[in-house]
Amino acid sequence: MKKSANLSVLLISVFIISAISLSAMAQHGKSKKKTELSATTTVTTKTSDVFSNSKSTSFQHEGSVSLSKGIITTSSGGTQFDIGADYHWLLKEKIQVGGQATIQTVSASGTSYTTTTIFALGTYNLDEDFSNAIFIRGGLGLVSGGVSGNSQTKIGFKAGAGKRFPLWDHFYYAPNASIQKLGDLDAQLEIMPVNFSVFY
Repeated sequence: MKKSANLSVLLISVFIISAISLSAMAQHGKSKKKTELSATTTVTTKTSDVFSNSKSTSFQHEGSVSLSKGIITTSSGGTQFDIGADYHWLLKEKIQVGGQATIQTVSASGTSYTTTTIFALGTYNLDEDFSNAIFIRGGLGLVSGGVSGNSQTKIGFKAGAGKRFPLWDHFYYAPNASIQKLGDLDAQLEIMPVNFSVFY
């Protein structure tokens, strides 16, 4: 009888010790899993914060064509044809560098000539989100051409501003205006109300 009681006490003790050990192991497993989950959540949140705080444009290039530079007019039996395009490259946050090329062909009163204008331009955007940004643009360039036999090359400059309005993905309406001075000609106000740009 005494042996049976001692055996019962021993079995109960083993059961209690086993139960305590299993409980401790379970608590340790939960704590480890919770720590891993917490670490994963923290990393995910930090990664999300990095992307949510980034406002810089995801496009590197901007091409622009103005309809006001693609016109044909006729007067006094003459024809004038102007065509031009811009290209701008993202140098750093809010700043673009690029150029503008324009070709003008005039034929009137038996005389014809072609004038080529090339500008190196710098652009500063007032907002990191270019799709709605007001921008300031200016630069220096060369104008070459004139009546046959009297062709000249002169230095010019221009400065102006504009604003982009999003239309579709990658496609923007960007009216702008500038003052330009070409050689010894009088300063001119150039307004481009119908101007579109594409980012890629």
